[in-house]
Amino acid sequence: MIFRKYYVNIIIRVILLAANSYFIAWYLLMKGPDITLILACSIFIFQTVNLIVYNNRTNRLLTFFFDAVRNEDSTLVFNEKTGN
Repeated sequence: MIFRKYYVNIIIRVILLAANSYFIAWYLLMKGPDITLILACSIFIFQTVNLIVYNNRTNRLLTFFFDAVRNEDSTLVFNEKTGN
């Protein structure tokens, strides 16, 4: 169940990155106003950073879990319901 949520989040983020890349390429061919291109590029950078941070956060949680298992630590608890 948790892996499905992870995969769905990754797929959505990659699709948005691809769509934004397509828009930037199309926009460069059409030679529109520069402010729109700057906005699209900044959104692309934000999406890329967001994807990296999300992936690193998940990897960090997995590392904590595997360290706890290796050290036989039973006090580590992960919240399954995080609200938003």
